[in-house]
Amino acid sequence: MPQVDQFFGQSLMQNHPLRALSDFLNQEKAYETAKQYDQMRFVGYVLKLGYDEATIITSDPYKLAVGGVPRGSFLIMVPDDFDGVLPHFTLLRVAEAADTPLSSSVAQTYFELQKKSMPELDRFTQAELQWGALRATVLGMFYPNPDATDQVELSGDVNNFVSAYHYRVYAPNATLQELIVNTLVPMGQRFEIGELRMTECRLDQVIRPGSPGPTALSTTAALNRGLVGAASESVRP
Repeated sequence: MPQVDQFFGQSLMQNHPLRALSDFLNQEKAYETAKQYDQMRFVGYVLKLGYDEATIITSDPYKLAVGGVPRGSFLIMVPDDFDGVLPHFTLLRVAEAADTPLSSSVAQTYFELQKKSMPELDRFTQAELQWGALRATVLGMFYPNPDATDQVELSGDVNNFVSAYHYRVYAPNATLQELIVNTLVPMGQRFEIGELRMTECRLDQVIRPGSPGPTALSTTAALNRGLVGAASESVRP
């Protein structure tokens, strides 16, 4: 990632929020090199991409490794190579399951296997059947703020995209989730309103214990919504 290394090599960018993205991708690369696939946050590749939606190719081991991919959860899409571009990521939100080009043949194979009541699948057939796809909504893009060297900016759209095979999709770790949810809320004006849960189901908390990330509004926004006063009332003795 020459362009990214050059970006963060500047003294003004040492503590830039998007360093979290660079650290995350470097860690993912290290896990992949060490073949520690169960530690990775990798979800899949992009099959089809547009300005509003992305179709993601994924597999059972990928989904299990990240503790599941619930509907409504955030994913991040990044270029496979940042050569010539500044650090950024596209924010996706999982909408529903999608068909793959092989869905009909996979369904036929599975039907035939079940009809024959086979108790176990051979590893080659199992490898074929575990692949699937997800449709995700494109929410926007996080990138360096052109007017502030230590901040990020979020756009509600994307300015460009290239061929789908150039991208990888990940489930954000806690640090990136914090960036997604709270980085645009000024530090001196943050008012916590609770913890972020991507789904009502908490099975993932049993499998991977850990507290969901906090969610904050600016105090101005909270006052406009009457949240600050309500919180003060709730803690009175």
